[in-house]
Amino acid sequence: MAGTIDQARFLYKVFPTLERFRFVLECLFGIGKLVFGQWFWGLLLLVLAAVSGYLIFWDLSRRGWETLSGKESVAERTVARV
Repeated sequence: MAGTIDQARFLYKVFPTLERFRFVLECLFGIGKLVFGQWFWGLLLLVLAAVSGYLIFWDLSRRGWETLSGKESVAERTVARV
C-alpha cells in the first residue's frame, strides 16, 4: 500500500512537467510542419498542443496557481503531514 501512495505522489509531481514538455514540442513541430507545407500533420500537432494546453490549465486550476511560484501550497502541506 505504501508503494502505491509513493507512486501516486511521484506522478502528481511529474505530470505537469511532462505535459508542459509535450505542449512545447507539439507547438514547435506543428509550426514547423506548417512552414514546410505538411498541413495535415501541422494542424494535427497544433490541435494536440491545444489539448495539452487545456490539460495544463485544468491541472493548475485544480492545484492552484501558486504552484508556479515554487511556494508550497496548503494542499501539499496537508499531504506531506499524512
